[in-house]
Amino acid sequence: MRVVRVVLLSVAGLAAVLVLCILAVLVFLLASRGLDGSRQTRRVEALRRLDSAGVENERAARALPDDGSVRLDGIQLVGTHNSYHLRSDALRLFLIGLAQPGEPAKLRYSHAPLSEQFESGVRSIELDVRNRSGRFIISHVPLVDDRTTCPDFRSALEEIRLWSEHTPGHVPIIVLLELKEDWTFLDPRLKPFDRPALDRLDGLIRDVFPPGGLLTPDDVRAGAESLESAILAHGWPLLREARGRVMFILHENDEYRRLFIAGNPTLSGRAMFTCAPPGSPDAGVLILNDPLADGGRIRDLVRRGYLVRTRADADLVIDPAQYRAALDSGAQVVSTDYPPSEPDPVTGYRCAFPGDTTARVRPAD
Repeated sequence: MRVVRVVLLSVAGLAAVLVLCILAVLVFLLASRGLDGSRQTRRVEALRRLDSAGVENERAARALPDDGSVRLDGIQLVGTHNSYHLRSDALRLFLIGLAQPGEPAKLRYSHAPLSEQFESGVRSIELDVRNRSGRFIISHVPLVDDRTTCPDFRSALEEIRLWSEHTPGHVPIIVLLELKEDWTFLDPRLKPFDRPALDRLDGLIRDVFPPGGLLTPDDVRAGAESLESAILAHGWPLLREARGRVMFILHENDEYRRLFIAGNPTLSGRAMFTCAPPGSPDAGVLILNDPLADGGRIRDLVRRGYLVRTRADADLVIDPAQYRAALDSGAQVVSTDYPPSEPDPVTGYRCAFPGDTTARVRPAD
């Protein structure tokens, strides 16, 4: 009996140690995420105290004429992929590697806060949004890859709005929202994106931005039968009409799009555009991330008037052929993990247009 008692006490002790280790890991993960939130709050408060910075004069504004000859679809912008992301610490990388051994190598990157990216000339960002207990958060993977410069989505919207208001006349900002429901077992508070959640998300954007601060489907449709018919017949607004505004796009997802446009295929009153196939009433924006495979299709779609997003690099793999194909495709948004202000620390690679600019008039075919 004495031996049994010793064994039981040893097992209980090991179990207690294991529980304490798990609790310590959870405390660390939650605390570091909390620090990200505190930094975001302080940054937004600092932006609220700023006076207007005056007209835009950073690199994104150069070489873009305002003579009425250039429309929104006639420019190209450098954007960042997973624009919120901070490189995970060793513990998080270890944990995610247990489930997906090849994943940590793809996550070793960080981006500056959104307002700093805008200051450097970035004009398109991508945010991964999750629905958690009635509010929206930004996270790549819950707990194990959730470090971010902007954990709270509403505060992220306020940061974008404040920078936009402080920089009148800026080259328009295009925001891609990717809604995520994976890895939900890591956070029981996460909920799916149903129709009410999509309505709340769209409404939140309108609540944060003042009239005139957004470029919306109604602005482009302008009373036409559909968004696509307006674009194909008349084109997108002039660049000078879109300056100082922010455009939101719901990332490609058939189910979310179906819910979002149900009963309203023209997107009347909506803040967000959708990614829809040509021939749809809400068509106007497409995502084609492989310019090597889809370069010809991208060029055709751009010639017809659609806005296209592609990628110059992916998963931290730098391929000069993909980079050149992305720039040559004519896609209006060229997304990268390495904007000019954040080059690859080993090779010095960065995604930029000739002259090291982050915006240009789209070259003629």
